[in-house]
Amino acid sequence: MRSTGTDQPVVVLKPGNAGGAKGLTGLSGRDESTSNGRNSCRKQGRAWGSHRRDGSTRKGRNPCWMWHPPSFPNCSFGKKRLGQKSRMKRELPVRFREGLGVKFPRATRRNIYVQSEAAGQRVMVSVCRFLETRLKLRVNRQKSAVARVEERKFLGHCLLSGGRLGIAPKSLERAKNRVRAITRRNRGVNLERMVKELNSFLCGWVTYFRHAAMKSRLVELDGWVRRKLRCVRLKQCKRVKSLVDFFIRQGVSLRQAWCTALSGKGWWRKSGTPVANQAMPSIWWDSLGLINLVSRFVSLQAV
Repeated sequence: MRSTGTDQPVVVLKPGNAGGAKGLTGLSGRDESTSNGRNSCRKQGRAWGSHRRDGSTRKGRNPCWMWHPPSFPNCSFGKKRLGQKSRMKRELPVRFREGLGVKFPRATRRNIYVQSEAAGQRVMVSVCRFLETRLKLRVNRQKSAVARVEERKFLGHCLLSGGRLGIAPKSLERAKNRVRAITRRNRGVNLERMVKELNSFLCGWVTYFRHAAMKSRLVELDGWVRRKLRCVRLKQCKRVKSLVDFFIRQGVSLRQAWCTALSGKGWWRKSGTPVANQAMPSIWWDSLGLINLVSRFVSLQAV
C-alpha cells in the first residue's frame, strides 16, 4: 500500500553486498608467492616458470608450487578485465562468477508505504524473511528502518506535507560541502575559474532536484554562495591598501572603504558587511557569469 500523507510510516529496505560469495578469494591468478617467485627469477636472470621447489632449474617446466587457473570458455584471469568491472580484490568472487554467466542483483533501495507503524513492523519482518530465505540476499539492518515519511530520504529527496516532493537535508548539506571545497580561500586559483567550476556543479545539481519544492532553500543558497565568493575576492586583495582601492573602484566612498578595510573583522565577517554587498552586488556576479539558482529553477519548472 502507498500513501502520500505525512503521518504514515515508511519501511526502508537497503540490501547489503549482493551475492555474498565466499571461498573464491584464492582465484586471483596472482598471489604473494607467485609474485615473489617471479621477482626472484628476474633477479637471478632465469625465465619465469623454470624455478622449482628444490632449487633446481628446468627450462620449459612450470614450478610445482605455482597455482594455475582453470580454463573456462567465458572467463579470463590476469590483466584482462571482465566487462570493465573493478579489479578490486574484494570484488573478485563476483567478477569470477560473472565471467561464468552468473547474474548478480545490484544493491538497490526500496520504500514501502503503509498505513500504521504496526503494519510497517509486520511488513518489515516478512519482507526481510523473504529476501534472506528465498532470494538468499542480505539486508542491511543498520540502514533499514520503519519511520515516518518525513524522516526518511530516497535518492536525495523527501516527502513533505500533502505528498509534495522536497529535498533531503543531507543532500543540501552535501551540496554545501562541495561548494566549500570549490571556494576554498587557499586554492590559489583566480575568481573566473572558481565561478566556472561552481556553474558546472550547481547547474547539474539544480537540474537533478528540479521536481522538488525548494525555491526558498535556493534563495538562501544563492546568497550563501555569493558571500563565499565575496570572501574569496576580499582575501585576494591581501593588503589594506589593495582592499581600499578595490572598494573605491567598485563605487564605495573613501571613508567607508577605509573603515571596513581597517576593521579587525575576519574575511568572512567582512564579506557580510554592507560595504562588501555594495561593492559586489548580484548584478556584478551576473556579469562574471555566475549561475542564479532561482532563475535556473524557475526556467526548469516552465519546461
